[in-house]
Amino acid sequence: MTDRVSNTRLYRVWAIPGLLDPDSIALEVAADALGGSASARLTSELVRGDQTAVNIGAFTLPFQRVGLFYVQVDVKPGADADAVG
Repeated sequence: MTDRVSNTRLYRVWAIPGLLDPDSIALEVAADALGGSASARLTSELVRGDQTAVNIGAFTLPFQRVGLFYVQVDVKPGADADAVG
């Protein structure tokens, strides 16, 4: 889809184990390390490094038996979204 918005937002989503799985806490920590703060790895690489993105977010959405791992990237206006994704 295309619309008149200031920038492109990319989503990458993976299915992960739910709250009952012992790996769910490690996945939550990984999400924080990737995109949970201004000093996170993806933020450092894409926002401050090559400056192809303006915002990064990574988080888990855990449910009892299954969960979702999200990475969300707001591509810098004028940057190639395919190169970021």
